[in-house]
Amino acid sequence: MKNIKLAILLCLLTSTVWAQKSKSNNMLTLNKEVVKAYVESFNTKKGPASLIADDIVFSMEDETQGTVHGRGTYLEGAAEFQGMIRRAAIDDIIAEGSKVVIKATYDLQLPTGHTHILKTMEYFELENAKITHQYFMLDTGAFYKFMAHMSSESKDK
Repeated sequence: MKNIKLAILLCLLTSTVWAQKSKSNNMLTLNKEVVKAYVESFNTKKGPASLIADDIVFSMEDETQGTVHGRGTYLEGAAEFQGMIRRAAIDDIIAEGSKVVIKATYDLQLPTGHTHILKTMEYFELENAKITHQYFMLDTGAFYKFMAHMSSESKDK
């Protein structure tokens, strides 16, 4: 009888562990899918609005750009960025808990016709299938050199 009780207890513990592991795997899968949808939203030109939390915090490695707080301000900047994107793709994705990191490639074009392939590393934190934090890393020197084509063209007009 003692062995039967022990076997039942072991089965219950095992099923609880598997249920928790399954829930954790589901969260990882969901978080990856949200970030994939975020990048894909730039290709469809729908934009990421439905994936962004009201209290999002966005920052870049280049501190001169500051940190953006709030959905409205974030979406204004995302719309400007989206206007330059011809194609966006995830090259690699890693998830752990509520965090997702991607290596991405953005094929950009300015209204002047200048193009640039932008390689990024992006760190996301998610809660309830919404992006609450994004940290954006890129080669700022090459990106600002590319963006200078827009300001030099506008000065000529």
